[in-house]
Amino acid sequence: MVTASHNPGKYNGMKMTRAQAVPIGAPSGLMDIRDLVEKRQWQPVDTTGTIEEANVLSAYVEMVTEGTSAQGLTTVVDAGNGMTGMILPNVFERLGGKVIPLYWELDGTFPNHEADPLKEENMRDLQKAVKEEGANWGVAFDGDGDRVFFCTEKGEIIPGDITTALIAREVLREQPGKSIVYDVRASNTTKEAIEEVGGKPVIWKVGHSNIKPKMRELDAPFAGEVSGHFFFAPWYAESGMLAMNYMLRLMEREKKPLSEIVAPLLRYAKTPEINFEVADKEMVLKNIKERFADAQFNEIDGIRFDYPTWWASVRASNTEPLLRLNMEAKTQELLDEKRAEIEQLITA
Repeated sequence: MVTASHNPGKYNGMKMTRAQAVPIGAPSGLMDIRDLVEKRQWQPVDTTGTIEEANVLSAYVEMVTEGTSAQGLTTVVDAGNGMTGMILPNVFERLGGKVIPLYWELDGTFPNHEADPLKEENMRDLQKAVKEEGANWGVAFDGDGDRVFFCTEKGEIIPGDITTALIAREVLREQPGKSIVYDVRASNTTKEAIEEVGGKPVIWKVGHSNIKPKMRELDAPFAGEVSGHFFFAPWYAESGMLAMNYMLRLMEREKKPLSEIVAPLLRYAKTPEINFEVADKEMVLKNIKERFADAQFNEIDGIRFDYPTWWASVRASNTEPLLRLNMEAKTQELLDEKRAEIEQLITA
């Protein structure tokens, strides 16, 4: 697939998978492909490949609208001039209800805002429209539609890890007792919400090439990331549209404003992801581990260290000289105190 995902128009790239959407990442062949391209020493082949054309639009629209409805709701949807704008008319023709479109026109220059709903500035138009129109909720997709964020009728953005908790509870109604995978940056609320309905929470590495194999290994029906990626079996692939489907199921069942559904899950104070440019990432991580040696450590992806009243995750970027910090605490005061302490260690 040719895609720059959520990135600005000046970027582009290709996303490759094996059969059945099995991802190709750094540990599973992507660097081998890079090396072959750089060397340009191709092995001759005995047989040529084949090309098949298929139009899957109707089947896809049916899949992402099955089992729910938007009847009686007013929904604002910001496609960010990305690819979902091509599909959304068909989707809401089946879902019903009143839909207010924002930026459904395909335009790879992204004239209105970046198609990255993780950045709060890119959610402002949606939040404003939801409040002005008296809508029940808002939906914002990224450029290629594999990520999605939601906001309540009050225009409040629902964090990705809280959306993970909400959808997990719906999935577990259909498949009780199953494992649900979430990433190391997620709120403790995500783990608690999964456990509260009898699911098995599994914390794992960030990134689709890590999450998807873990889902297959555990036969997990659902996984979610803080970044707004939501993965579903049996495809083991992301679908922002299917995440929207499950949120509609939730609202249909609860029959109350989305803000009231979300409120019980906003249990802790949490930072957004904070990036730091550092010259020696490994030295900083070592210093942090020494300083917080009495914590409970998880080192599957960078370091996450937990205390009874707060936790922090520090991960090194694979492509940039950056450390990424995520934190959560029982109170804002405690969060501010510990954040200052850790930032001092990182920037010293």
